[in-house]
Amino acid sequence: MYGENDKLLNRKIKDINWDSILLAQDLNNIFDFKLGKQLPNHLADHLADYLPNHLADQIPYSSSSSFLKVPTTTKEIHNLTKSIEEALANHPELGYWRQKGLTAKQIEQWMKLTGATLNNMVKSLCHCRFEMVDLDHEKSKPIENVFNWFFRVIERAGFYPAPKGYKSYLDKQIELEKQALAEQEQKLKELREIQQAKIDQERELAFREMMNNPEGELYQTCYNRLNHFAQKTTRIELFEMAMRKAFDEVTAEKDREMVEAAEKSG
Repeated sequence: MYGENDKLLNRKIKDINWDSILLAQDLNNIFDFKLGKQLPNHLADHLADYLPNHLADQIPYSSSSSFLKVPTTTKEIHNLTKSIEEALANHPELGYWRQKGLTAKQIEQWMKLTGATLNNMVKSLCHCRFEMVDLDHEKSKPIENVFNWFFRVIERAGFYPAPKGYKSYLDKQIELEKQALAEQEQKLKELREIQQAKIDQERELAFREMMNNPEGELYQTCYNRLNHFAQKTTRIELFEMAMRKAFDEVTAEKDREMVEAAEKSG
């Protein structure tokens, strides 16, 4: 179907001035050249060899793509305007531009001049906003009119490049969620440490009370578990170490018995 047009189409591709502000018009001429609204895959791949990197991945392989397709019908113009208005009104990173008074009409004009899709134009606006607000360029650089500043960049490059360290709204939301999660985990860790410290403190207190009461039942139970050497040693630190081991064993056994009793009663 497309074979007879390939040679002429290839010549048109080679003749395009990629730095031209009329890039959108040149590409529209190609996309409309007896092909309807869709490029066949083999010709789209060929076109990608000539496109700059930032444009090569946006070639329309299907009629649903809006890459550089200037709307011509009343319906297309209405749909594009509506999409721009919705993006401008609802995108979380475009609040800066809404406060500046940016209109859908201005965005549409920029799209026509640069050939950018709405998605890429929104990305460019987000990148510029990041520089103006997060990097404070609007105050630190001689920028009298941010609209003029933005247009000069996209007119020259076709898009507004992402500044170093750029973080989108979603990136920031993810960071906030991670930070909140880390804070909760830190709190849980501290609570576990406090709880364990209380348990250790209570057991140490119980052990000291036992050691101060040689006639008590718990002391005798632990003492009877010691071997002959530990019972007869005169070294206090060794005797206490052996008694502590026996105390921990007896305490652990009682804890298990309590758990088993609770499970049976439950």
